[in-house]
Amino acid sequence: MTGKNKGICHSCRRPGHYLSACPKKQQCPVCGNGFVKWMEVEKKFANIGRLFFCCSSNCGYFKWSDENLNGAYDVGESSGVSAGSPTAKDEIEELSRIFKYLLRLLNDKM
Repeated sequence: MTGKNKGICHSCRRPGHYLSACPKKQQCPVCGNGFVKWMEVEKKFANIGRLFFCCSSNCGYFKWSDENLNGAYDVGESSGVSAGSPTAKDEIEELSRIFKYLLRLLNDKM
């Protein structure tokens, strides 16, 4: 059985593209390093089929989508990402943020 999160964008939940190319992707409001993913619970628990938001960098950000009328962000929060295709500069800046985050994690473990 194919999962309900397979073959669709994890940002807007539409087919035809993936999170990395989604024009509507938003940065995580907690860490700013990852992007907000919009996923569906697939495991057979009480919340099966329920939609939630989490971070692509696994920073711990989590919100149920049906409990937040503003989507992934609370009032006053912003993604800092504008709609449109990412440019090479955007991609380089994203890689820089990822490397800084990984370096911080490495230093915290030492």
